[in-house]
Amino acid sequence: MESSLDLLAYLLGQHGREGADLDPGSSYNSSSKSKKMTTRYFSATCPDPECGTKLYFPSREASVECTSCGQRHSASELRDRRELKGEEGSVGVEIAQFKKKYSSGRKTPELVKVKGISNYECKLLSPLLSYYGMKDDRAMLLREMNQGESLDCAKLCHRTFFIDPLFLDTIAYGRDRSGSGRYLRETLEAIHEANGANGKGREELLVPLHADGDGHCLVHAVSRCVVGRELFWHSLRISLHRHLSDNRAQYAELFTEFISKEEWDEIIAEADPNFQPSREDEAVGLRNIHIFGLANVLRRPIVLLDSLSGMSSSGDYSGIFLPALHSSEDTGGNLSHGSGNPPSPSPSS
Repeated sequence: MESSLDLLAYLLGQHGREGADLDPGSSYNSSSKSKKMTTRYFSATCPDPECGTKLYFPSREASVECTSCGQRHSASELRDRRELKGEEGSVGVEIAQFKKKYSSGRKTPELVKVKGISNYECKLLSPLLSYYGMKDDRAMLLREMNQGESLDCAKLCHRTFFIDPLFLDTIAYGRDRSGSGRYLRETLEAIHEANGANGKGREELLVPLHADGDGHCLVHAVSRCVVGRELFWHSLRISLHRHLSDNRAQYAELFTEFISKEEWDEIIAEADPNFQPSREDEAVGLRNIHIFGLANVLRRPIVLLDSLSGMSSSGDYSGIFLPALHSSEDTGGNLSHGSGNPPSPSPSS
């Protein structure tokens, strides 16, 4: 396999043919009988301060994909750029770069790192954060620290995420690319107009962001709204499951006209992060009742947006879910909002 990669990389490294136009980044070797073009190679470092991986690339590349964090940067944005001379500038550089980039597979969107961490790593870490904390520079079970069996997500109630505009176009982190921007276009325009009426002009304050759609998309989206990453998807489901179990009687009485007593077993089971549907054709996901539960877990409102036509219909795909099971003192003033902030997320899946 290694030899095959070497050969393929070498073939890809042969640029141009006799009579072809010269690449601006290539030089013409007039002494060669075959009149080959030689390509110039450069080294540079990834501009992401949390990455800084050393990269090698031919001068013909207008942009370069980092082999570590997976982000693509314009060649002009790379740091410490210098041309490689002599042996270090040979085709062997491209072979080495090719092997490093492709032998372990190309980066998928969930492996793209922002500030040193990817969605994939966030989702792996989440179950650990549900049960472990740090004390004296070492990991300890939360129950050994007298902080309960698992993380109480009410501790996240005062946190709000505002995305750095620098990362708005980063794949799998910034703007959602599944079509939610088009679907919500009229809704977002109405919000922008309302902001203009409040003296904020056409400043973009609400942006549909990416959230992984893997059956946990609701808690991925809520986690992103709170801390910017999908780090607490597992903790949110654990807290939701516990909250619904502990307050089942109150919920059943509150929603007696809409939800039968027999449904509550299933609703509570669906909140478990390890829930598996009994039928293969059964959808995996959470319902509006779970959004109301999460609003009470976090002790803050959750706003579910839809298209303008959707919000004016009789459907239940939008709404404002208030932490109605808590007093105003318990919510800690979460209805207040500052001004002059970067765009806040409206994660989509």
